[in-house]
Amino acid sequence: MKSKYLILLFLFLFFTNTFSQEQIQIPEWVQRYQKGKPIKNASEYYFGIGVSNKSKSDADTKAREEFAKNIEIQVKCIQKDMLQEKNGRVWENFVSILEIVTDVNLLGINITEKFQNPKTGEFYSIIQVQKDEYNKIVYDELTRKLEKTIYESKIEEAKEQEGLRKVQAEFKLWLQKEKDKTERKIQKFQLKQKKKQEMKKMINQFKNEYGDFIKSKPPERVISFWNAELPIKNNKASLELGMNPFSIHSLYYAHKFWKLELSSYSEFNKNKFDKQDILLKYQVLPNSGAFYKTTVSLGFIVYDNEISDKNSKDIKVKYTPFITGNITLPNLHFSYISLYGDIRKYSIGIVSYALYGHLNDKLSVLLELDYIPDKDHRNRFNDSFLIQPGIRFKTAKNVYSTLAYKNNEMVTLSVDLTF
Repeated sequence: MKSKYLILLFLFLFFTNTFSQEQIQIPEWVQRYQKGKPIKNASEYYFGIGVSNKSKSDADTKAREEFAKNIEIQVKCIQKDMLQEKNGRVWENFVSILEIVTDVNLLGINITEKFQNPKTGEFYSIIQVQKDEYNKIVYDELTRKLEKTIYESKIEEAKEQEGLRKVQAEFKLWLQKEKDKTERKIQKFQLKQKKKQEMKKMINQFKNEYGDFIKSKPPERVISFWNAELPIKNNKASLELGMNPFSIHSLYYAHKFWKLELSSYSEFNKNKFDKQDILLKYQVLPNSGAFYKTTVSLGFIVYDNEISDKNSKDIKVKYTPFITGNITLPNLHFSYISLYGDIRKYSIGIVSYALYGHLNDKLSVLLELDYIPDKDHRNRFNDSFLIQPGIRFKTAKNVYSTLAYKNNEMVTLSVDLTF
């Protein structure tokens, strides 16, 4: 019977203790401090955190000390920016003003929030002030004190000389000029802060409108060239069919390892093996930038043309380096611009997801412009310039189908698979 009561008592104490622990709501800034992290958005604030096992006032004092350390560098920057005279009594008095300014109590800076952990008994205090707000307070205080100090200093000097009234009149004129300079500096500072806020607002608006698109991975090719991107998985294969008449136009396979890609591209003419490219690509700049992300890759191609009409002895392998890149332009109808160049051809292409807000990446429009100086690389019409449009559909998670008009003569359908 006693053991039964002991079990009930143990369960009561356990659930009571669990319930009391759940009621303790530790503020986020305390949790981050305990983990050794700064407060959230720390770059936007001056702050100081004090912790004490003794009392609230001791925690408050430590918070003020940490806050004063935090703003010490800013006060020195303001001192350098505003002070023009650095000799004699004015300098000495200005140093005393800096000591006053760094006293957070005189600037109306109070404890922002307090917390006591009922479990440990520790007291926590935090002073948290936005940098823009505090900088304005410091500038106002320095302006007022500096004007008063300079005026008193000039009066003392004038008393020791003749023509006190004349000196006072001249000084008033000088003081007005100094006030005007100070006001202009304050206005300049406020304008700078306003521009900074507008920039933050613009960035947040940009993120809200284009955030998902910026995070998505750019396509790896336009119509006839593969850009600086690497496959999202280790392997990629593509089959391209000619639609008029029906034929196999090209085969492509790529394997990715680290920042390298090794690929093979085979092209057919009237179902005969016509061209072969072996490509090694190294991505030197992978999606760099916050909004207009840029990717750059360098590589080397081994190639030959008209293979089916040659004997094995006549096949002469050629080489060319290449460079390719692409940039994300969210505010240009959710588009990507791609560039490519080697000794055979130079290309620029755009892939636009104009209906991204409704269809995401399921539908895109493509346009490619090519200049081909290598005659062996041109079409049967010997065109040095090509305009190649197309439309692409996302038919499955890692499968894309592209319908395009190529080489100024044929419609092709290609299917790209990443696995």
